Amino acid sequence: MSFLPWQSKVRGMVILVALLPCAFSAGCSPSKAKAAAESGVARFHAQLDAEQYHDIYAQASPEFQSAEKEADLTEFLAAVHRKLGKLRHCEEQNFNVNFNTSGTSVALTYQSNFENGPAREQFVWRAGDQAQLINYRIDSRTLITK
Repeated sequence: MSFLPWQSKVRGMVILVALLPCAFSAGCSPSKAKAAAESGVARFHAQLDAEQYHDIYAQASPEFQSAEKEADLTEFLAAVHRKLGKLRHCEEQNFNVNFNTSGTSVALTYQSNFENGPAREQFVWRAGDQAQLINYRIDSRTLITK
């Protein structure tokens, strides 16, 4: 199959146009997006340990806020903090950076050790200058048994 010279130029322009948004967006760097999300996790844990549940809610994404009432989140996080205690150590297990038309999101999974037991935490963040929480999930037997 042969291509006419102008077809090759058009294909090159299509690729260039597809890459332009990435070239002008700071959010297109996977390492920057992941670093912002990791900072978000550290901030979340510090706020959880300090019982600053309102701050966690206020800094979360609009999607998170529309899916969860602040009073319900406060009750949930207070129970997590009461039952598990303060964070001792957390280790990242895996991550995923997703670029799409609505922005960049980063999913991080941690194996966390709290004063009263272990937990598996999953965070989804919207990457930007300061990451915004989109989703949080925690799994721990201690939450059920205490």
